Amino acid sequence: PERSSLLAVVRGLEALEQPSQVTLVTSSPYVNKGLRYGLKEWRENNYCWEHFGSEKPIRNADLWKRIDLAMQYHAVDCRLIENSLMFSLPSENPSDDRLPERKVYRIDSPHD
Repeated sequence: PERSSLLAVVRGLEALEQPSQVTLVTSSPYVNKGLRYGLKEWRENNYCWEHFGSEKPIRNADLWKRIDLAMQYHAVDCRLIENSLMFSLPSENPSDDRLPERKVYRIDSPHD
């Protein structure tokens, strides 16, 4: 589930054709914590972390590197939401003029 969640984020960010502000809504604490707290430190430590005095590569480093690269172009705000609420997000309705210029895309894996 962790890898599929990260892959969904990677594909979503890489699909954007121009620099964008993205609000990433995820039910994955792994994705949320990685984006909010881990990514900068991992980058500075060459995508490794210290484990009992030895350097270990982080899990899914290949995907985290792609996310890190995409975040050089996009401003990403990550929001954690309960899994039960993921499927109750309002759908995009073209006749709804309350949110012009805003699109909601679900780019997280539904199987977290």
